[in-house]
Amino acid sequence: MKAFDSYVSGHGPQLLDIPGTDNQSLGQVNPEFVKALAQANSPYIDDMLGNPLDDTKGFGEPLDGDLTDKQMPRMRDLFAVIDSNKEAAEILNSHAYVTGLQYQGNFEQSIINGEMPN
Repeated sequence: MKAFDSYVSGHGPQLLDIPGTDNQSLGQVNPEFVKALAQANSPYIDDMLGNPLDDTKGFGEPLDGDLTDKQMPRMRDLFAVIDSNKEAAEILNSHAYVTGLQYQGNFEQSIINGEMPN
């Protein structure tokens, strides 16, 4: 998954305006592929951020490397390409929302437990 994500996120602008397609995006040219990419990425959103919530393996480093660039351009571009198809956007963004809620829940629980929040 990381290999696909690295490619897509490294070519975001080109995949949002594919030459020779009358300014179409990848989501318009190949909607089934983009939906499959969204579905395949759903379990790895936390891994892309370098803060896994579950036991997924194999993603490795966060998509944006050491995360010093808070704009997270690679993750932003990956989401932009997937968001170029409405159905794919709904798949990935709903999982991203749930991941955010899980992070909030973990933060709240660490406060309740008297631990240092992660």
